[in-house]
Amino acid sequence: MTLREALREIFRSGADYLGHRSPGGVVLIHKDELIPFVEADDSVEVETVMVKFEYRRSPSVDSSLDGKIFFLEEEAATYHMVAEATGVPHWWDVPVPLFSTRLGRLNPAGVSEYGSLEGLVEAIDGAVSSGEDVVSLWHDGSERVFMIHPLGEGIYRLEDISSDSASAREICKWAAVGRSIVDRFRDNGLDVRVFDPQDVVPQGGEVVPCMWEKDLMGYLFIPMPNEEGVGKPRSPRSSKAKRSKGAVEA
Repeated sequence: MTLREALREIFRSGADYLGHRSPGGVVLIHKDELIPFVEADDSVEVETVMVKFEYRRSPSVDSSLDGKIFFLEEEAATYHMVAEATGVPHWWDVPVPLFSTRLGRLNPAGVSEYGSLEGLVEAIDGAVSSGEDVVSLWHDGSERVFMIHPLGEGIYRLEDISSDSASAREICKWAAVGRSIVDRFRDNGLDVRVFDPQDVVPQGGEVVPCMWEKDLMGYLFIPMPNEEGVGKPRSPRSSKAKRSKGAVEA
């Protein structure tokens, strides 16, 4: 690839730098520094020019650098250009969903995984600004929940915990159902008790195993009403009628 061809792509894309990345680090050249080389020889190969700036090679791109880089990459003995924004660490392209507060966007892996979730970027940005570590939004009738883990340099890793969140809500719902049933029995005079799996459950009542996803969590003991009717469940309607009658007589 000639330097003229490279510069044409750089100016067309609005990039500011020409870069070269290797195991030894990164070399960056501002586009304005390349103009004199084109004026001297417009057919010079771009890699020939890059060699002249080898002394600049550094371990990584300065995170304070602002603009876009066109990296020169070699593949099968040919060179091609790859655009990349600055302001992110060299590991920005790892195959893990990331979010940058500096750029206000997801990395390529994040776009591929969650790019269709409308409002996700705004939700993450708002959560980070508020110091929160969980964001949620609705998509296609279901809730998506994400944990955001700070990695430094304004970069956050996204962890989809939608399944765990839904499971936690399901557990809370059934716990509330169980508590409501027990309270209702007790309100009706039944000495309902809950026992752990290893406990000895008394006789004289119904024993209900409490299961969750095939695991035994304990037992619910419901005593039988005695002959005098103590502990016999009362219907809500009769109880309400009795209270109303008592109020009238009073």
